[in-house]
Amino acid sequence: MFIFILSITLIITFQQIDFQQQKEKEELAHELNHVKDRFRNILYSDITAANSLAIFYQQYGLTDDFDSISAQIIRYNKYAEVLQLTLNGVIKKVYPLKGYEKTIGLNTSDFMRLMESNRAVQKNDIYFAGPRKLRQGGVGILGKVPVRRNKDELAICVVMTKLETIQKALNLDADPTHKFAYWLIKKSDKRDNSTYFLSKEQPADISKAVYTDIPEGDWILGAAYGLGYSPENPPLVTPILGGLLALLSFILIFRISVQPFKLKKIIAEQTKELADQEKYYRTIIHTSTDAIVLIDDTGKIIYQTPSADRIVGYTLEEIKDMDTSALIHPDHRDFDNEAFQEFLTKPGGKLQTNHQIKHKDGHYIWIEGTYLNLLQDETIHAIVLTYSDITQRKQMEDERQRLFEERLSIINHLTSRNRDLEQFSFIVSHNIRAPLANILGLTAMINDPRYDVELKDKAIEGIQTSAKKLDSILSDLNDILQTRNEISEKKTQVKFSEKVNKVKELLMDVIQSKKVVIETDFTQTDSIHTIKSYIHAIFYNLISNSIKYAQPGIEAHIKIWVEKLNDKIILHFKDNGLGFNLEKNGNAVFGLYKRFNTTIEGKGMGLFMVKTQVEALQGTIELRSKPNEGSHFIITFHMDQQIS
Repeated sequence: MFIFILSITLIITFQQIDFQQQKEKEELAHELNHVKDRFRNILYSDITAANSLAIFYQQYGLTDDFDSISAQIIRYNKYAEVLQLTLNGVIKKVYPLKGYEKTIGLNTSDFMRLMESNRAVQKNDIYFAGPRKLRQGGVGILGKVPVRRNKDELAICVVMTKLETIQKALNLDADPTHKFAYWLIKKSDKRDNSTYFLSKEQPADISKAVYTDIPEGDWILGAAYGLGYSPENPPLVTPILGGLLALLSFILIFRISVQPFKLKKIIAEQTKELADQEKYYRTIIHTSTDAIVLIDDTGKIIYQTPSADRIVGYTLEEIKDMDTSALIHPDHRDFDNEAFQEFLTKPGGKLQTNHQIKHKDGHYIWIEGTYLNLLQDETIHAIVLTYSDITQRKQMEDERQRLFEERLSIINHLTSRNRDLEQFSFIVSHNIRAPLANILGLTAMINDPRYDVELKDKAIEGIQTSAKKLDSILSDLNDILQTRNEISEKKTQVKFSEKVNKVKELLMDVIQSKKVVIETDFTQTDSIHTIKSYIHAIFYNLISNSIKYAQPGIEAHIKIWVEKLNDKIILHFKDNGLGFNLEKNGNAVFGLYKRFNTTIEGKGMGLFMVKTQVEALQGTIELRSKPNEGSHFIITFHMDQQIS
């Protein structure tokens, strides 16, 4: 009896010690994951900043707008402090420049920085270097994104955040108990084994630390109890009581015949002690935020903690007879099933899971957890699933991605508008300069006494001709600007058939002389709520263009029809004319003053105005054409914006 009680006491004591150590480890792991998420939120801000700079450089290269663009990027990414651009290893741009003037022109092609840049190039994505002592003082991390505009040019877009900024943002020293210590180690850098503490507190026992990976920078994040905090020691009640009980049992063996009631009392006390211990363990399990589930070899749930009830909404009684695989989101079901079948063949094996499951009320939630195969364990004979609800974290990640894509869309829109403005400015300058030069030259000729009256009269005629051309150009440009400016004309109901008839009246002479056939089909819809003058101009330019570029000797045939598709209305203009060589001129067909047949009179304004007016009405235009096989213009409007 003495040996038996002593053995039981030792077992319970060791269980208490093991439970306490496991509890401490789980607490450390929970706090470590919390800090990891906060640290990665800071990194996501830097990732957004570096990618925004990379997009700008990819579009424009090295420009004088670097400072203004960088200022905007840093304004919207609160942890990014410095942006830098290196080209083939040489620092070309830095923002802000103050304090970093000496870095301009600096060659960064040392071994360590080449290795970091190569890691970014290999990943084809951002790579975080450091923590590193900065030339300007302090310690910082640097996110590097590679950009190639051509094969001979490798640019690295760099975002820097100081370690003290990260420490301040994490605010790990706010706990007055100094319970935890945190530090950062660069696992891939064998040359630098420095430890960078994220908290002022130092670890009390490094051997009991827990670690997790931060893949964005090949870092290891460590956590341990701090020097200023003493973890709870396992209670000594059990071994003391166990020893006393063992001693008492030795005595009771000799007195049991005369003291039966005392023996029963002692047994009752021991039973209560064990029940209290069991209650203690059960309380820990039932109050855990993470769910624990036991699954038998048939796939049925045989046990789950109350936290599982809260996460998925089903009680054990409700879920134990369900096919739980049906709760997994269809997008994840096949993959998870394949991985799970392989997991079942490995006794003691683990399987990480990250997928969506269906809540009892019908919506899907994200879970992250681990399967442990203990089917071969005689005491458990089940699969143990431990998981937590990460829906909020996923929503935050999705929101960050949405914001990034929204900003990228704005940048792309601004880029496109800037490119259009540059093209427009060039065209205006190019086309106005020629007639203006003629006027200036001919004016000088009139004032020159060396020229006779006849030549001066011809000069005056030339001035008049150039002035008319200049006036025509200015008139064209005025039309363009009016179209691109805010639309002031009110929208009305416009009929396609009426527009076609109006254009026929205006072009009656040429239609009859060239025997042009115009066929229409507006059976699907003959009505659109839009700007009447714009629709008239679109019809007029496309029909007159088809007549102008008809094939010689072939009867011109123009077909116009409307197609209604879901929320869209599609206008089709198709002819059998000369057509376009889109392989050669595809990007320039809708350009201003672009002409592709010099034998036919024209200014190259028609198609440019058509595209400009279509886009002003929030529509799109597409051209399908081959030389000598006619042209097919397709114009699309969204009915929710334009159609009644």
